[in-house]
Amino acid sequence: MKILVILIVVLMVIAGGGVGTMKWLEMGPFAPETDEEAALKMEASKPTYISMDPLTVNVFSGNKILTTLRITLKIEVRGSENSEFVYAHLPKISDALFQDMHAFLPRIISKEDKSLDVFLLKKRLKLTTDKLYPKGQIYNVLVQAIDSVG
Repeated sequence: MKILVILIVVLMVIAGGGVGTMKWLEMGPFAPETDEEAALKMEASKPTYISMDPLTVNVFSGNKILTTLRITLKIEVRGSENSEFVYAHLPKISDALFQDMHAFLPRIISKEDKSLDVFLLKKRLKLTTDKLYPKGQIYNVLVQAIDSVG
């Protein structure tokens, strides 16, 4: 049993030395990136902002309209293939966000002064897009403006 423990400790020391040497010599997974790899990463991480048409949402309280809001949104995507994907699916995304806001806004809007928690709304919109397209095509949903209509 003692020999087995000593053998495991010796193997761990050798493995640690090997990893340390590879890191010091910049070999294997510790090798620096080439310029081409860095350029591809930079292009993929560059954000693109896609403007949406303003969404007009009636906020109900009981059987009457509490207020009508016009919400202007932008969708942030990373990479050109994600940008093309979002442009192609923009009507579906817009419809899903509208339906979710129609159900969610009455719960978070203050009935007294009709104020809205924008941070909570932004998190909810991101959650909705993640449910719609869970593979990370949409990086973020930005709230540009919220105007009260009428």
